[in-house]
This record gives sequence, C-alpha cells and structure tokens, in this order.
Amino acid sequence: MSKKVTVLFLAGLLVFCFGLTGCPSDDPGPGYNTGTATVKVPGYTGNLITVTITLAEGVITTARVTGADSTDRGQIVINRAGAEMVQKNTVEIDTLAGSTITSNAIREAGREALAKIKRGEFDPQ
Repeated sequence: MSKKVTVLFLAGLLVFCFGLTGCPSDDPGPGYNTGTATVKVPGYTGNLITVTITLAEGVITTARVTGADSTDRGQIVINRAGAEMVQKNTVEIDTLAGSTITSNAIREAGREALAKIKRGEFDPQ
C-alpha cells in the first residue's frame, strides 16, 4: 500500500513541477510590430517550406504555409498549419505522427518570421 502511495505522490509531484516550468512561448503579443514576414526552410526531403505570417497588434491575422512534402502526412501538416496558427495565435503547431521533421521545420520558420516582425524586418510591399 505505501509503495503505491509513494509512486502516486511522485507522479503528482512530477506533473506539478512540469506545470510550473511550462514551455517557453514564442507566441506574439505586446512588443511585436504590425507587419508581414516570410521565411523559407528545408522540409523532410530538402524541399523548401515557405511560411508567411502577418501580425496586427500582437495577433496573427494570416499565416500561409506552402511547399511540397514527399509524405502524405507531411503534406497534411503543410496544408493545415496556417489555419492552426491563426486559430491558436501561435506558431507552435501540433505534430502529426509521421511528420515530425516537417512540423518542426514549420515551427522553426514561424518562430523566425515572428522574430523578423519583432525586429521590424518586414516583407517588401
């Protein structure tokens, strides 16, 4: 009985500690300029994935992700990522099993696009 209680206590403590630390956030908000930035990164097979983000008053108003992936799952992520970024107001999109490299590349490009906007490095009009 006491072994079970100890295990449950340690599991709860672990969950609590992770909840306190959280994950660093690259979500837009105060301090971000209004503008559009585009970043290109290599995807799973080296094909370029292009992420274009428009920010207005700290909110992602549009996000476009384009490119070709050699896997069906990777293409699904490319096709849905822009809408997910706008809906959740973050570039930290969900990873679909079997598309980790593509998902990571899109997040990386999204973070860099936000950093460019924050620095005032906008796409030419």
